[in-house]
Amino acid sequence: MQRFPMAVHRLNRWMMILAIWSFACQVSSAPITARMASFSDKSHAFFYELLTESFRLRGDELQIISAVDVPQTRINLMLESGKLDMHWFLPSEARRPPS
Repeated sequence: MQRFPMAVHRLNRWMMILAIWSFACQVSSAPITARMASFSDKSHAFFYELLTESFRLRGDELQIISAVDVPQTRINLMLESGKLDMHWFLPSEARRPPS
């Protein structure tokens, strides 16, 4: 009869360890960092909010590090060299290929 209380004690101890580990995993999850361009006219705000909200709905936190007022021509170079992680490009007359 002595073994049953000992098994319950071990089970309780493992459940406590799992609960603490589970809590620690949730608390210690570091935010995801992204380096992106931003502009004085706030034209980036929609894309920042879209990304931030998308990550939040997934249960992740997105921390954006801004490179302020980077010229459009330099953004490609910064993406290729790894100085920026992502950017959005919208078509314009200057970027449209000839038809």
